Amino acid sequence: MKIDRLRTIIAYSDKNREEIDSMVKRFCSFAGIEYDSDLLNILQIVRSSFQKKGYLVFELPFADDEIGALCYKGDGLGYVVLNTSLPRVNVNFAIAHEIYHVFYGSDEFVSKVEFADDHYYEHEEEYAANLFAGMLLMPEVSFRRMFSIFKEESDGDVSETIVRLMSYYQVPYMAVLIRSLELELKQSA
Repeated sequence: MKIDRLRTIIAYSDKNREEIDSMVKRFCSFAGIEYDSDLLNILQIVRSSFQKKGYLVFELPFADDEIGALCYKGDGLGYVVLNTSLPRVNVNFAIAHEIYHVFYGSDEFVSKVEFADDHYYEHEEEYAANLFAGMLLMPEVSFRRMFSIFKEESDGDVSETIVRLMSYYQVPYMAVLIRSLELELKQSA
């Protein structure tokens, strides 16, 4: 990831943290899960929430090494398609990302041309969905506590701390790195 994109993500997070946190709280209430608790199996938790919103979940492998999931709402049912050819950590983050689109995103379907555009991921709704996913999967209180524990156990090695956090939360490396930057934890290395 280019440093300018990382800076844009962190700036977006700083500006929109409270609004997205409110959305995370509303989703947790809807799904009947405790806000700020660790989600050990996100798909199991959200499958019924997707159904209540009129979405079916399909797990299919498809030939793409970046797209973890797709979300589409037609005239009737909506669909969330999970790319099972990717590692579980990527799919977990993609599921949480799609929760944002199902519950809070616009109803517009992104055309194939837009989706293939290299700048698709720079749309504000994509930043919001990623921030939502990070906050849902790595709650602040828990993340700060586990960062501190893993950093101490790793003798201050932040790289090892991030790898251990990846394993604990079952999310991708960049998601953990961005979350630690959002919470200003990375700089303390």
